[in-house]
Amino acid sequence: MAPWLPPTVAAVLTFLGVGPAVLVVLLLFDDRHKPGVLWFVVTMVLGGVWALLVGTFTLLRSPEATLALANVFWAVIPTTSVAMFLFVYEYVGTKPPRRSLVVGLFLPVAVLFVLSWWNPQNLIYTQAYYVDAAGILHYPQFGGPVKVLVVKVYGYLLVSLATGMLLGEAIRTTGTRRRQVVYLLFVFTMLALATLVKVAGFVPVYFYPTPMVFSLSGLAFAVSTQQHGFLKTATIAREQAFEQVEDAILIASSDGKVLDANRKATDLLGPDVVSEELSSVLRAHRETEIDADPGIVSIRRDGEVRYYSVKESPVTHYRGTQGRVVVLTDVTAITNRQQDLELFKEVISRIFRHNFRNRLNVIAGYAELIQSDADGDTEEYASFIRSSAEELIATTRKTKDVGQLFTDEQVEPLSLDQAVDNAVASLEPEGTPSSISVDVPAVWVTAHPKLDLAIRELVENAIVHNDRTDRATVDIYASVEDEWVTLFVEDDGPGIPQLELQVLDAEEETDLSHGSGIGLWLVHWIVKRSNGDLVSRTTPDGSRIGVRLRLASRSDSRE
Repeated sequence: MAPWLPPTVAAVLTFLGVGPAVLVVLLLFDDRHKPGVLWFVVTMVLGGVWALLVGTFTLLRSPEATLALANVFWAVIPTTSVAMFLFVYEYVGTKPPRRSLVVGLFLPVAVLFVLSWWNPQNLIYTQAYYVDAAGILHYPQFGGPVKVLVVKVYGYLLVSLATGMLLGEAIRTTGTRRRQVVYLLFVFTMLALATLVKVAGFVPVYFYPTPMVFSLSGLAFAVSTQQHGFLKTATIAREQAFEQVEDAILIASSDGKVLDANRKATDLLGPDVVSEELSSVLRAHRETEIDADPGIVSIRRDGEVRYYSVKESPVTHYRGTQGRVVVLTDVTAITNRQQDLELFKEVISRIFRHNFRNRLNVIAGYAELIQSDADGDTEEYASFIRSSAEELIATTRKTKDVGQLFTDEQVEPLSLDQAVDNAVASLEPEGTPSSISVDVPAVWVTAHPKLDLAIRELVENAIVHNDRTDRATVDIYASVEDEWVTLFVEDDGPGIPQLELQVLDAEEETDLSHGSGIGLWLVHWIVKRSNGDLVSRTTPDGSRIGVRLRLASRSDSRE
């Protein structure tokens, strides 16, 4: 009686498993460096080789050629089990398999392959293993002990362990990650059923459905990988991203496509956000001018604009960066507070610049008129009023300088001697008589653009607060050491009170310990933003304060 499936037809059907395996390699070859993909490709290649070997030795009529190909075939089966195990090991884990583990897993297969060529003491094949006159390979269910141990016990054990890892992952995870794992479990189940059909004898001895099922399911999986990033990013990033479930989280591929989103992200951005371009998603929700800041995005919800900070971090794996985790955190309260503070600063600045300063100028002007027409105590009182008004006017100017200081915090290479010249030239010509000497080398430093304001304040402080002599003497010089330069302002006056320096060190003022003005705070903030240090020393002969800055190259300047 003719078999229901002739050998030639069986061979052709088996060869059909080669095509999908080749397509898988072509689809995923460029992604082989991504986690899990390499061993998946290896597994699919082995499935294709499996199908090619079975189809070929089924068609051959030469017993010798059939037995030679069969030796390779029996080694391919457990090799496929090893590759499947390594694929799942890498897919579930976060660390690569150690080289020693890989070598150890393939060692039993190598032993089987070597021994199969001379079959010592029937360790591989028994007497029931032969090729008939039609060229069909016949073999018992088990065979020699080594073949049973490697092909049956060892191979099935590895597949069972891989299945167990996937079951654990399915129980432990949720959402897209769980769907991915369930799909892999489905593939494993189909392979098990195909193997069961073969073992139960439902198909002829020369037909193997396993490689066909193997390749077709693998092809479907590969297409999913290409289209949806199945193995590329979401598999690694899921746990990392959803540790921060208080925020809206998006997982994007390396080419910018959104692969996954948590529930808060879909509530915020819409259920169709997955598969969209990340840049398009963020751009579509920009509402106000504050979005000029790339780290802030505004989204209108229920008629209200809310602000979210956008934080991106790479999804990394030992094979490299696979994509990005984008976290949107609601910062509406902070942003509104910042906007209110900016408005408050503008209002206060305008009040100081116009109302307060203009009135002080009026007071100083009238005090000067009174002083010029009066004598005795009246002249002294008018002089005091005038000097107090002028001090407050100077404070308003310094307050404006402070406002400008916080709008530009970038350091840049500056010419130190030029900054000193600018500072000295900007001093008011009127006031306490003084003698200023400058001996600063032509060096470049890395500092805040407002460095000359700090130098001017130090020189001005040395002149104005010098009550020891009729003519203040100020020496400005610098000392270069290694990669640093220290600019010194030395005078013959009383120096900066220790209380002032303690307040600067603490970076806070209280009712019991407050400085005499904003000038030294201006110096402190400029030096701090220049990544420098303030050093001071007071002696019976005067005081010296230094600004320590890092040297820079002139070629680094913006000029």
